[in-house]
Amino acid sequence: MTKMMRADDLSSDTERRFTLAVRQGRSGLWFVTSPEVRWLLVTGHSLDEALGAVPRAIAALARPTGGMAEAANADAPVTRRRAAL
Repeated sequence: MTKMMRADDLSSDTERRFTLAVRQGRSGLWFVTSPEVRWLLVTGHSLDEALGAVPRAIAALARPTGGMAEAANADAPVTRRRAAL
């Protein structure tokens, strides 16, 4: 079952409102999407965790470059491996 709710995304000088679609998967994982924010898909082990990640995901999608790949890897440690040829 998908629940629709209104959410506010507060930035430094503007306020935007958009609809969030929230559903819980069979495994218990929570999914948050929005029909108004293209490519938004946030997951969490709890509803609070999933909703808490929405502002960061929207900010990452709004960046001119980098997008979600940059946001997803922001907390990941940097490791480099040498490929065997």
